[in-house]
Amino acid sequence: MALPVITVEQMRRWEAATWESGKSEEEVIARVGEVVAARAIEMTQPGDAIMLLAGKGNNGDDVRAMAGHLPEREVSLLSITDPAKTLQKLPLDLEPAPALVVDGLFGIGLNRTLNADWMQVIAQINAKQLRVLSVDTPSGIDAASGRV
Repeated sequence: MALPVITVEQMRRWEAATWESGKSEEEVIARVGEVVAARAIEMTQPGDAIMLLAGKGNNGDDVRAMAGHLPEREVSLLSITDPAKTLQKLPLDLEPAPALVVDGLFGIGLNRTLNADWMQVIAQINAKQLRVLSVDTPSGIDAASGRV
């Protein structure tokens, strides 16, 4: 299924128009959670394990909002705010390998180079070659340029 791609600037304009229309951030996050959950359901089968990776920003909130919309799936939520603490535990969390990982660590707001601990968290996930559904953009990718 082809998905539309929009620029960061287009997304920022959409966000501004949404706030001007009177929608709250909480309403939008709830809706995003429902929509991303629907996509996760399309990508998995009943009984499959789905790991939700949530950062501390709005992407993390989007992923947390999914949790109640994944019927017949084994859902685990891993909130990561301190990547150094996650590094030792993550390999255990990824066994057995989930059918899908939902990446809500960073989104279009990422405007810095990730530190070594964050890069290792992402590398551990990538090394497992799991199916990943990213909210906004894959974590660690500059959404405007596509650079790592």
